[in-house]
Amino acid sequence: GAPMCGCIEQMPVVEYADCTDITSVTETYTVSADAEGLLSVDMSSDVTYGSCGGVGGLADHYKTINTDNTGAIDSHIVGQGGCSGAVEEKLSIYGYTRSEFEIVSVQSLPEGERTVRVTFNTKPSAGAADISKYNIYVSDTSEALGLSHGIDYIDRDYIDLITVDPPVVGVSYQLETIQDISSRVAPMVKVDTGFTMAVTETKWDAITIGNSYIWGQIETPPNYSREYMSISSPEITNIIFENNGRAHGSQTGWGAWYEEKPTFSEQGVIWGNKAVQIGRWRIKQIDDQHISVSHENDNVSRIYRDDGTIHGNVAAFSGFLTPLGEPSCAYLTENYLQIGDWRFAEFEEERKTFLSVSHKRGRTARLYETNGSSHGGPRVDRNAWAWEKGVALQGNDECFSTSSTVPNVISFGDWKIAQMRDTNWLSFSSNYPNTPMLFQSNSRRHGGPRLDWGAWVEVPTSSAEGVQFGDKAVQIDQWRIKQFDDNHLSITHSNGVVGRVYRSDGDTFTSNSYSGYITPLGEPSCAYVSENYIRVGDWRIGQIGDHLAITHITGHTAMYYTNDGYHYYGLKYEPNSWLSGEGSVLQGSAENCNPYHDVETYVQIGSSFRLSYMLGGIGSSYLSLSSAYPDTPVIYKSDRSIHHGPRTDYNAFTNKKPALSEHGVEYGDKTVQLYDWRISEIDDQHLSITHSSGGVTRIFRSDGTIHGSVADFSGYDKELGAPSCAYLSEEYLQLGSWRIGAYSQKTISISHKEGYTSEVFDIVGNRHPGPYSDFQFSSWNLPKGSVLEGSDAGCDSTSAIA
Repeated sequence: GAPMCGCIEQMPVVEYADCTDITSVTETYTVSADAEGLLSVDMSSDVTYGSCGGVGGLADHYKTINTDNTGAIDSHIVGQGGCSGAVEEKLSIYGYTRSEFEIVSVQSLPEGERTVRVTFNTKPSAGAADISKYNIYVSDTSEALGLSHGIDYIDRDYIDLITVDPPVVGVSYQLETIQDISSRVAPMVKVDTGFTMAVTETKWDAITIGNSYIWGQIETPPNYSREYMSISSPEITNIIFENNGRAHGSQTGWGAWYEEKPTFSEQGVIWGNKAVQIGRWRIKQIDDQHISVSHENDNVSRIYRDDGTIHGNVAAFSGFLTPLGEPSCAYLTENYLQIGDWRFAEFEEERKTFLSVSHKRGRTARLYETNGSSHGGPRVDRNAWAWEKGVALQGNDECFSTSSTVPNVISFGDWKIAQMRDTNWLSFSSNYPNTPMLFQSNSRRHGGPRLDWGAWVEVPTSSAEGVQFGDKAVQIDQWRIKQFDDNHLSITHSNGVVGRVYRSDGDTFTSNSYSGYITPLGEPSCAYVSENYIRVGDWRIGQIGDHLAITHITGHTAMYYTNDGYHYYGLKYEPNSWLSGEGSVLQGSAENCNPYHDVETYVQIGSSFRLSYMLGGIGSSYLSLSSAYPDTPVIYKSDRSIHHGPRTDYNAFTNKKPALSEHGVEYGDKTVQLYDWRISEIDDQHLSITHSSGGVTRIFRSDGTIHGSVADFSGYDKELGAPSCAYLSEEYLQLGSWRIGAYSQKTISISHKEGYTSEVFDIVGNRHPGPYSDFQFSSWNLPKGSVLEGSDAGCDSTSAIA
């Protein structure tokens, strides 16, 4: 203790000291003599004491009697609450601080977890996790959240309280101490009973990509000097990033699927400008070519480059050199994480699952497989930029590209035509996915089925112009698809080499004479892309069902690609991509396009015969008489030649449909017109078959004889006129005094009403020339039928021949 009397410098530091002073003194002296006469004096005193300092005690009294040095007492008597600061000041002289113990945070783990973590400023004593020392309750109702047990950690500054039920998200909770909680180092330092603190909700410092991968900051013990972030699958940890700039390959442990859970925080994952921050780690696009994984200490554990290569710790590529920024072009979908021009995507295949790290320009830098394998780049497969954009679940998907290039691809329906990998390749690919055809700039063609080179699984190249539309032409960077003339479409590389030429009759060939680069691209005219097809002049490259056909406007299909990767040349008739209907103009221009005619041009005579307009070769037109057997008895050609059967080609019932025209079959004055063919009664004695070019292919005379080409008998020497005595019934076609009629299911004849038959054809394709003078084969034996097409007005009252 302190002496009752001593120098002030020896006085201990106290908050308050009382002051005692003498208030009154009484002294008594008694003198007496003894027997011998000696005198003695006795003294007695009475001293009364009282407080001398008033309310301020000794400090105030000292200042009253020591007016010249009133402050000397202040460093020893420090007033109420002053001891703590005085002790701190004294200890600091010797390099010490006084121990304090407090709760710094109370956090509930993310949704679904039953853990409330209580974190102290230093390690708590053993037994701090005893649940009898705590109460967690709903702030508004005081309803208790039941506690199951607690977990102490010897080497950590927190405890975990395990609840009976998970805390409800959005409900406010409080933690209260029911007993004192002691510090491990200084047990006398405590968190007092009755301390309360709000429980804060948290989120994982992790991102889940698809069903198999978690990218997260991993919780490490406090005595670890290093921190980690990993990409992990349920089976294994694929890669571990360390805050010293290193990265470690696959191993068990340190994965967010295992005992080492991700860390958690109030904010969780934070989205920025082409960046995402996970705890103390940042994944950020540094420029158009690079993305890095870096720690807040500026160590860079991984750099991915757009050429598919990977690089190590280069401080200049730290994502912490610039601010995180406002969220922009950094978001998560069901299957991928996009950061700027990069996608980290899950590819689930039949027996394997991968996480792909790929750039939008087409290169994949790394594949992480769920079995722990890592497949390096550069590579072009499993690039998520071949996918359509997904729906953003987190982050911001507004991407404003600073790139001056656009993809070299046209997409329509389930098909894409794209320049792939470099400027030397053009791919036709389906979303099956299969690639049925790959064109190379040296004129070689590589047919499918194949799974590579497809624009649905790989990323097309990019260029400044991308896809351009011209005069009946579309250009995909260094490739041009152009209508060369009325009958030819070609695919050409910019070096002048032609990959393929398609002809309007359905044939295909290769010749550099048909290069699409001989003439300029021109202004956009009749070249556009729609929902399910591309139109280039009189050609349509269009989806039919799941497949793709390259078809001329006349109906001839020159190429057919199936979605399972096969290709077929020159099918000619079916499938016809023009039958898929008209679509909207999504890109390009539909100006100056020729109209598409969709009416089949034929007449049905009886149940077994058709007279039809057919497309022939280049510049050729045919008129075919065909049976349903199926055989073709006769073909009339626009060059005035005639080809008799039996034959099976150009049959309107089977392998070649009747050609299409704007008006189909037209009827005139004793004339029927099938597109550019006319069958006309020239006078009472003659019927002719004439092509619009002026060539008379056949003349039938009323005496049953047949004659060749005589220009004076052309059906085009007069106007078609209004329908008059030209009509079709169920069994015959009548033109004036002539009938072309099926007098049985097996035969058809061309007969004059006076009784002569010029020609008979049977169902198996045979020709039986006349003249026949009896009425055995005459189609005039047939009773007059109902008018199905045309008009019977103007016909003589001639009835069927008895």
